[in-house]
Amino acid sequence: LGLDLEHNEFELKETPEEVQKLANEREAARASGDYKKSDELREQIKKLGFAIEDTDSGQKISKI
Repeated sequence: LGLDLEHNEFELKETPEEVQKLANEREAARASGDYKKSDELREQIKKLGFAIEDTDSGQKISKI
């Protein structure tokens, strides 16, 4: 089909430090049941141009 999935332009090689820090804080907030803070952190991450998805194997961060 012509899809080059090995060279996905949206795949991050390295997450920016600020985004990773917010993601770590968000993960801790979720673990402690503070979903309001978790949602606020998700919005901050979104404003920086990244999306965060919760998966069975942990958080997945991608550029939007």
